[in-house]
Amino acid sequence: MRLARAFALLFALVTSCRRAPAERRPSRPDAAVATAGCDVPLAVGAAVSASGAALVRADDGSLLAAVDEDADAVVLLARSGGALVVRRRLAVGRRPAQALFASSALWVIERGDNALSAYDVATGRRLCRRSVARDPVSVARSPDGATLFVASALPPRLHGLDARTGGRRFTVAVAREPRGLWVAPAGDRVLISHLAGPALSAVDLRATPAARALPPPTFELRQRAVGGESSTSFTFRPSATQAWSIAREPASGRLLVPMMANNHRVDIRHGAGSGGYGGGGGEGLDEQTRFTVGVFDPSAERWERLIDGDYFADAEGAPPGLREVRSPVASAWSPREGLVVLAQGNDAVASLQPGRPPRWPARVAPRQRATLNAPDALVVEADGEVVIHSQVDHAVEYGAPRARVRLSFGEERLDPRVALGRRLFLSASSRISRDRVSCNGCHPDGRDDGLAWDLRDQRLRTPSLRGRLTPPFGWLGRQPTLIDAVRVAVERLHGTGLSDEALLALAAYIERALPAAPAASEPLSAQAERGRALFQGRAGCARCHVAERGYVDGAAHAFGADPTPFDTPSLRGVAAGGPWFHDGRYTSLAALLADPRSAMGNAASLSPDERADLLAWIEAL
Repeated sequence: MRLARAFALLFALVTSCRRAPAERRPSRPDAAVATAGCDVPLAVGAAVSASGAALVRADDGSLLAAVDEDADAVVLLARSGGALVVRRRLAVGRRPAQALFASSALWVIERGDNALSAYDVATGRRLCRRSVARDPVSVARSPDGATLFVASALPPRLHGLDARTGGRRFTVAVAREPRGLWVAPAGDRVLISHLAGPALSAVDLRATPAARALPPPTFELRQRAVGGESSTSFTFRPSATQAWSIAREPASGRLLVPMMANNHRVDIRHGAGSGGYGGGGGEGLDEQTRFTVGVFDPSAERWERLIDGDYFADAEGAPPGLREVRSPVASAWSPREGLVVLAQGNDAVASLQPGRPPRWPARVAPRQRATLNAPDALVVEADGEVVIHSQVDHAVEYGAPRARVRLSFGEERLDPRVALGRRLFLSASSRISRDRVSCNGCHPDGRDDGLAWDLRDQRLRTPSLRGRLTPPFGWLGRQPTLIDAVRVAVERLHGTGLSDEALLALAAYIERALPAAPAASEPLSAQAERGRALFQGRAGCARCHVAERGYVDGAAHAFGADPTPFDTPSLRGVAAGGPWFHDGRYTSLAALLADPRSAMGNAASLSPDERADLLAWIEAL
């Protein structure tokens, strides 16, 4: 019966894919627009840097720009008698991710086209377009408005562009999954937050631009005496994930970085968390992933502390209330409320008000529950009013906390089943996880959190989903369908369970709406071409990673002394992940290819130069 139900669900999923209606989109901008010269007015006089988002405010406060990713559009909103109204709708490139005002122009990250384009705010005409590396995700401008910084994810890079001409000034390799960008007032550094790996990294701009690591955030924990034992204290460095944004406290100049902190590798008196992943495994520490805010001194480049409400029950001096936040996708500073954090997972807005150091904050409060589903961006207006954006609901929400007003800026364009699946994927629910961790909590932006989990007698890392799904599914390749894999994941997360319709919807969203990044805009380098020949030939990679099958072979293989056979993963986008291997034992792909014990074809027998060529090809996949 269970097998029959799985096949019935799979048939319904395939059928729904075939019946998906064609999406209606606004007319596309002129594709023949110049790609070299940009003649875009600079944001002169702003005197501060600014970062892009799915909802941004013009420097003079006259307009808001709301990104409508599903419709390939950006909607301009203006005030009329205190209410927000739609002023203009701009047709832009594919899958816009962020917008950023620059005087009378609007820069737009077009993720589906690997491009950054500028549009005239008054007419909607595209002024210019600049190709960037694969999968651009965020944009910021320098304080003088002369330089634009674009972060891309495949592979992770920071690009500096001349805002006037669109010419590229530099490209620097950075840590994985860059998202939030903060440009120092002197314009000499860019700090970057990351969805996985380091919480923050830095790029120096004073000479030749170069990226460097920053120290990890730490908790100073004290355990109270229990049963006559003496109290103890120790330093704990959690694994930081989902650092989507960076906010700044104006009075102190401190940077505030909301993130999720994970204790999955901690071994303390309470007992190490084991036997599960994501929201907890039923042994030891029940809740493995908690929300926190890092307070960072950009002058000294050090973390002052992590603000945490109840990471451990006996943590001293911690304010309550932070447990209300799941998936902190956006943040901003409000002169009236302090740090405002948008929790996409549980549709909430929390405010953290500062007190006297070091007891920051003095108060943490769930400010309100948003009426929008899975909100993803916010803006704090000059008067302190908070405006919230939701792509899921195609709407913004604004007004007083007790009298919120919703304004629709678009219509649903996804198949109803896929739309339901997106809502389930982004929302934290006890149906999926006992501790209300959403799918997006472990797979931010459809990828992975970079963590490897201790599951009783095995250590397994979170797999990436976007563009890398091939049957069979699961670490061991034991689930024949994606629906089976989703059901098993919910069981491991100790969720109460999903209905067949919900499982079908979630699988439909993962399968159809989490595509791989588009191919690189630039042709392959000579080095990558040499690497492709090695991949297909002497390196022996193509024996298991078959290009015609999505770089898999549909089989499981055992490695070295580990008798457990593991499913062959797709190599598409693998360079953007890390750590590598099924248990995350390698900190770099270069180390994996050079290790003869990895059993990765004949890569270890290649010369260092040949392995560099092979790596260049793998990075291009």
